[in-house]
Amino acid sequence: MSTDEKYNKCYIYDRELQVTVPLKKKRSSNSSLRRDSRIVDTLVFKLIVAMNGTVKPFAERYGRRFKITVTEWRVLATIASEPDCSGEDIARTLCMERMTVSRAVRRLENGGNVARRSDPTNKKRNLWRLTAAGWKIFDEIVPDAQRRQHRLLAEFSKTEKERLAQLLNKVIRQLDDA
Repeated sequence: MSTDEKYNKCYIYDRELQVTVPLKKKRSSNSSLRRDSRIVDTLVFKLIVAMNGTVKPFAERYGRRFKITVTEWRVLATIASEPDCSGEDIARTLCMERMTVSRAVRRLENGGNVARRSDPTNKKRNLWRLTAAGWKIFDEIVPDAQRRQHRLLAEFSKTEKERLAQLLNKVIRQLDDA
């Protein structure tokens, strides 16, 4: 499948199933219809498409099996990288709304995957860490995620991968100012 064919496929996120599925739509041959690709041709939109494509298999492989959503996986991975972090820390790291993170953390807690303790410096704040069950999920998903990343970037040289990481880090740093 060519790159153009990949970009021409349309997908929609099914919230109930928590998966991305092909959007079935009729292609009109009517050339008089207004078309405007100023947004879909932007780098930001392409980043969104790339991100959606990389997480798409998650629900199929792990979401149902471990009963966690993509958002919960992101939160779990963030807590694994920085144990005893607050919900605010997680939200800042992931550039997500605090309420979204709060709901994900509560579901992970209810599933026995994370545990909280009160912050000794601020009793109103909870600090989160993975439980043994959370680490089990993490340890099972990470090798596959690393293999998938390796496959996705297989055609990139080491220099290109390093440059891509630098550019993405630069975009992430600019998010607060944008």
